[in-house]
Amino acid sequence: MQTLNFRSYDYYQDISQELKAKYNESLKLYDKMHSDFPHKRPNCEDILERKNSWALNKQELKINDELENIIASKERENELTIYSILRFEDSFIRNGYYNKSFVEIKKLGSGSFGSVFKVKRRKYIDYYKRRGREYSAIKRIELSAEVDKNEIITEYLNYKIISRDYWKNEYLVKHFDAWLEESVVSNQSRISLYIEMELCDKTLDDVINEFKNDSKLKTSESLTAIGYYIASRIFIQILKGVNHLHKQDPPLIHRYLKPANILLKKCDQKGFCVKIADFRYMAIHKFSEQSHTADKGSNNYMAPEVTRGKKYDKKADIYSLGVIFQNLFDLEMIE
Repeated sequence: MQTLNFRSYDYYQDISQELKAKYNESLKLYDKMHSDFPHKRPNCEDILERKNSWALNKQELKINDELENIIASKERENELTIYSILRFEDSFIRNGYYNKSFVEIKKLGSGSFGSVFKVKRRKYIDYYKRRGREYSAIKRIELSAEVDKNEIITEYLNYKIISRDYWKNEYLVKHFDAWLEESVVSNQSRISLYIEMELCDKTLDDVINEFKNDSKLKTSESLTAIGYYIASRIFIQILKGVNHLHKQDPPLIHRYLKPANILLKKCDQKGFCVKIADFRYMAIHKFSEQSHTADKGSNNYMAPEVTRGKKYDKKADIYSLGVIFQNLFDLEMIE
C-alpha cells in the first residue's frame, strides 16, 4: 500500500500552539488507525481513553460574544445545525401495508441496494407522535438482478439484531419494524423488504461540506478551534457507537463505515446525536480464525486485508474509522 505523507505540523501556521498540539496528536492517531497491519491498530476503547490528547474539549475552547450570538441565532432555526453541537454536550408478510400506513414525503437517497424515503404516518398520529415516530425513514429493497434473496434475508436478520440491541446504545440508528410485501408488476411477482427506522437530519458528508463552506469552522489551512472542537465531539460519539458493536459477545463488525452512513439527529438534551446506520454488511465475528466475505464495504474506506480477501476481524472497522477521521479533521496529504 502507498505510504501517506502528511504535511508537517509546522504547516499550520495560523493556529494556536494548543490547537497545533492537537493536530500533532491527531496525525499520530490517524497513522495508527490507518496501518496496513491490523494488530497495530488501536481498539475504540484505546482511542476513547486517550481522547484528551487528540480531542478538543469545551474547557479548552474559548467562546466569545460573537460566537455566542451565532449559536443563538442558529438555534432559533428549527433544524439541526452543526453550531447547535456547541451548546450541549407483526407479522412478516404484509401486502399493501406501506401505502396503507404511510404518506411518502420525499426520497432521501437510493442505490443499487434500494431506496430510502421520508414518510409520515397515516393513522394513529397522536400515538406515534408521542413515541417520536410521526415521521420516520423507510428503506425499500426490491428483489432484482442486483439484489438476490439471500441479501434480503441477511438484511432482515441484521435488522433483528440491531432492533433488539439498540435499546442498550444511543449511537445506532433505531430500527422500528420490518416486513415483506409481494406485488404483481407486468404479470410478474415482485417481492420487496421494507425497514422502518428513525428519521435523522443529515449525514457526516453534509457536515464535512459545511465545514468547507464556513470560514469560522475551517480556513484554507486547517480547521479552526471551533471546527476542531465540533469534529472532536462528533468523532467521540462515532467511536462510542462502533465500540458498542465491537464489545458484543460475539463482536459485531459493521464493515460499511463511511461518512454517508454516519447520521446526525437533533436532540433536545445535548444539541445532536450521532447515529450509525446501514448494517447490510454487518458480520458476527464468532472466533479469531473465522473467515468473512471479501470486498464488503466501500473501497475508499476498506481495510487492505478485506480488499485482499484475507481473514479479518473488528480491526477492519478501525481502518475505516481512520479514513473518516482524516476527512473529518481535514488531515491533508502531500501528493
